[in-house]
Amino acid sequence: MNNPSQNTVKQGLLFTIDKILFKLEHTLNLLGGIAIFGALLLGVLHVSLRFFLDSQVRGYVDWMEQFMVVFGFLGLAYAQRTDGHIRMDIVIKKMKGRLLYAVEFITTMLASVLMFALTIGAYKHFERSFVRGDSTLDIEIQLWYAKVLVVISFSFISLRLIVQLCAFARLVLHPQSDPIAIPERLSDEITVSKTNDQ
Repeated sequence: MNNPSQNTVKQGLLFTIDKILFKLEHTLNLLGGIAIFGALLLGVLHVSLRFFLDSQVRGYVDWMEQFMVVFGFLGLAYAQRTDGHIRMDIVIKKMKGRLLYAVEFITTMLASVLMFALTIGAYKHFERSFVRGDSTLDIEIQLWYAKVLVVISFSFISLRLIVQLCAFARLVLHPQSDPIAIPERLSDEITVSKTNDQ
């Protein structure tokens, strides 16, 4: 028989880790949003200079490449936590209870393995760029700045997937427990489904 106090401690630890990680993910997502705004301002400045003064922002393409890395990758973990990405869940939507949690656990494990491999690959790219001093073609911005952001982003989404893996394992073992640290939309669906079953 399960020890209720022990189960509460596990839930509390998972909940705390999820909250801390979500705050960090939210910060990274905010930085990505600021980068989008910065890219927008730079684009407006570039077009305005070309239209009014027949001039341009020096290294505009190089700067935009760097901005795209920031807003393209920093929000990945946040999107995973809030379920802001596209999920092909036509079959999974019909599942409930332990079967649903087991399938989510397996798919999350596969995603974790993939992200772990991608993080290692991204780190190797960053390391090569840092050692060789790779830079952009026009104004020679160092490329390792952008590449280290990819490593950071991939590390955060890998952490998020590991936390979700623990959360789904917990639900497989204790299907009646409240969902913690799983994608928000799925959490809402599980809560509504449990409410309807009662």
